[in-house]
Amino acid sequence: MLQWLAHGHISPFLELVKKLSDGNFHIYFCSTPINLKPLRDTLLAPDRVSSIQLIDLHLPSDDFPQLPPHYHTTKDLPPHLMSTLKSAFDSAKSSFFDILRSLKPNLVIFDYLQPWASVAAKELNINAVNKERFWECMERSSTIVLIKTSRVTEGKYVDYLSELVKRKVVTVGPLLQEPANKDGNGEKIMEFIGGEDVPIHEALPQGFLQRIGDRGLVVEGWAPQAKILGHPNIGGLVSHCGWSSTLEAILFGVPIIAMPMHLDQPLNAKLVVEIGVGMAVDRGNGGFRREEVARVIQEVMVEEKGKEAKRNAQELGKRMREKQKGEMDDVVNKLKQLVGV
Repeated sequence: MLQWLAHGHISPFLELVKKLSDGNFHIYFCSTPINLKPLRDTLLAPDRVSSIQLIDLHLPSDDFPQLPPHYHTTKDLPPHLMSTLKSAFDSAKSSFFDILRSLKPNLVIFDYLQPWASVAAKELNINAVNKERFWECMERSSTIVLIKTSRVTEGKYVDYLSELVKRKVVTVGPLLQEPANKDGNGEKIMEFIGGEDVPIHEALPQGFLQRIGDRGLVVEGWAPQAKILGHPNIGGLVSHCGWSSTLEAILFGVPIIAMPMHLDQPLNAKLVVEIGVGMAVDRGNGGFRREEVARVIQEVMVEEKGKEAKRNAQELGKRMREKQKGEMDDVVNKLKQLVGV
């Protein structure tokens, strides 16, 4: 398995790894050492070590002296080095080829930012599928494309996509990482949102740090989003509509205030509105306006449209949870068929 060097990509791949290991797959999880370090330290349970091996992918250093090993990840990466990281990652094809030649896997599952992974696999006659939505990856995959979604929310689109790309598109479910009991800022956040109920006009902050006081909480660094969304005091999620956040909100029955920025986010926001699990903030020509943001939050949190969105999200979340195991069983069976097991 090879994924883009970002937490938002590594986390769902890791959940897929855990589920496939339960299906008797032996898995090589490949990434840069800086990304694999926390997995080696904490995340992989001892009973899974025998079926999951972490494989270091070293990016070329001579050609990218401005990118030391601790920057071989998007976490804490200075923004001006993002394009450099992408170029360095693209230049790792030969290293990945050497890894494949040494390990001789039956199958490569790769992410949507590195279609070159399938090229390396093809040179060694190894089947390859991709786990995300990107045309070039789809065209270069074998007969199967895995997508992190559920037929509960996107069934008709999955069927249409299968016809469009002439590949079998298989949903893998939301691939939600189970929240840990102790998770960095988690205890402080859960203590804050677990407090006594207050009216919405009192709970919303009027300003930023110096004016928030006890009425709001600003968190620096990572926050346990899944754990937060699962708390009964959460009435809505203001989101850029990244796909993982969208699925997590639906899974926990939390309506979405959609504020998409770019990439797939506007399309995800349209889906949120179409299936009735949230409302979108009108961006207009000059960007998001505070009055419009406040209006949509008000509607989602206290008005009838918001109550309906919450009911829809809760119903879809329940159905997604019910289908999770079946979807993953289907993935395991189709991958076994692909490699002839």
